[in-house]
Amino acid sequence: MLTELQCHLSEATIFIRDQVPFQPHLAFTLGSGLSAFADKLTRATRIPFSSIPYFFAPTVEGHGGNLVAGYIQDVPVIALQGRVHYYEGHSPESVVFPTRVLAQLGIKSLVLTNAAGGLSPNMRPGDFMIIKDHINLTGMNPLRGPNPDFLGPRFPDMSEPYDPKMRTALAKALVSSSTRPGSTLTCSRRRPWLAGSLTTRSRFSSSRSSRPLFASACGASRATGWRSARSIAAYTS
Repeated sequence: MLTELQCHLSEATIFIRDQVPFQPHLAFTLGSGLSAFADKLTRATRIPFSSIPYFFAPTVEGHGGNLVAGYIQDVPVIALQGRVHYYEGHSPESVVFPTRVLAQLGIKSLVLTNAAGGLSPNMRPGDFMIIKDHINLTGMNPLRGPNPDFLGPRFPDMSEPYDPKMRTALAKALVSSSTRPGSTLTCSRRRPWLAGSLTTRSRFSSSRSSRPLFASACGASRATGWRSARSIAAYTS
């Protein structure tokens, strides 16, 4: 007998497949300020989150709230313009639902992007950072609770959280790109925490003072979706 989650995933997957006439294996989740990337896809099909069963529309500025399926140089891809966040009032299960649907659609590689607060004094606004690890300080895990076999192992391997080959390829692409002259590239770890407001001066100062023990950046969006993707064996970067 199918679980409620399986039924919801199946309904959302069928809805999207009925409108996307090709099979993509690569997907992007586009965070704040990056939604315009999806506008560059050719032969594109755009589906509002609000029309997809059990998806929620983002309420945060800069998150367009569309699933866009199309091509990049003849490579079929899906791009999610934005994401919903736990701090918007959604449950962890709702936050990771689109990621789980991507897996049901046959996605094998997932690129997660987000805006983050830099803690390193060497970082400047607009710099790129490739995340190689993270430290979850949210106290939340979307894998908590029942773990049906179709979602992956109870305890997925976390020793290499972001695929090394994808990180290397992305670093080469960013270094050779001339789209952001003067920007620097960092490969480091990130510290997710719960959000809902900007940080105070004291919290920022304490974060920077403890940075060598923790991370080069902090944020409030990526880790939840990443854990879900990792549990279902998608490659993440």
